[in-house]
Amino acid sequence: MTKKRRKLSTLSTFYFVKNYFHGNLNKSQEFCEHKLHLFRNKLNHNKIPTKEGWIMRLKDIREESELKHFTISKLLGVSRGTYSLWELEKDPIPIKRLNDFCNIFKCSIDYALGFTNIPNYKNSKENININLSSTRLKALRKEHKHTQDYVAKKLSINRSLISKYESGHTIISTTFLIEYVKLYHISSDYLLGKIDEKITIEEPTILTYNY
Repeated sequence: MTKKRRKLSTLSTFYFVKNYFHGNLNKSQEFCEHKLHLFRNKLNHNKIPTKEGWIMRLKDIREESELKHFTISKLLGVSRGTYSLWELEKDPIPIKRLNDFCNIFKCSIDYALGFTNIPNYKNSKENININLSSTRLKALRKEHKHTQDYVAKKLSINRSLISKYESGHTIISTTFLIEYVKLYHISSDYLLGKIDEKITIEEPTILTYNY
């Protein structure tokens, strides 16, 4: 690709990202929206291949949408390199960026994290509710009659961080959200206050293609 063409391609992506959430897409930029629409349609009709076990799906979701790292990174407001590290699981994706990613592709956080083959949940909210999340984290711990010290030991973190999560002073990180799901087998979307149904997450099994 020549420098001129590369520059034009970069500018096209830039203007697509700039206008994406405002609905001001021209015909060339509508190509990306079209790709997202096709992906969401496949997702809603269970036409996306699944994997064995609890495996994060960021890369699979992006590749199925046929969008490039650069486009997704711009939609998330980060550099391509930063997004690539998240996709490769070399760095944990921040929980708010993960939520943005799921909103772009219209999938649940459980699905993106590989905890379920159900692409999305009915009546799911777009935003994380930190107050509701803190209440649910605390209630879940007490339901199992666990102390903060016990949870901190199981998650290998300081008890003060558990206290911050439960008080709503700090939103739970993606890393420890995953550990909570594994410990209590409860939906991450529920724990984040995005859905009201207390969905149970089953142990990982051999999964098949849903075609």
